[in-house]
Amino acid sequence: MKKLLSLGLLSLSVVALVACSQGKSSSSEASSTSEAKTEQSSEKKVPTEYKTAVTKAKQYAETVYMSKEGLRSQLVDFEKYSQEAADYAVENSGIDYKKQALEKAKQYQETMAMSPEAIREQLVSYEKFTQEEADSAVSNLN
Repeated sequence: MKKLLSLGLLSLSVVALVACSQGKSSSSEASSTSEAKTEQSSEKKVPTEYKTAVTKAKQYAETVYMSKEGLRSQLVDFEKYSQEAADYAVENSGIDYKKQALEKAKQYQETMAMSPEAIREQLVSYEKFTQEEADSAVSNLN
């Protein structure tokens, strides 16, 4: 009789554990689905102007090599994006501004035969790179 009762309790315990674990799985699947929907809806909430500003920022980054401030100014003054769209673009385009500074420094070195200190000054004063970006660029010139 004790064996039968123990076997019955064991069976009930197994059934209860299986039922609980399935509930957690469904719960976590529902949570994952909910998170994915939230992520998709937040992507949809980004205004079209902001998205196109990001695209334009990336185009500039591939050809012109601009600082964050230079790019922001270009997007607002010449491309006629709103300040908010330009701000969004420079922060969300994935542009490596140290790399931009290095490429601009190489251009100055190759085309203008400028000294490293003159390049540093040009990057900060005229191109509006940060001091850190300019220092990094000059230290990585060949």
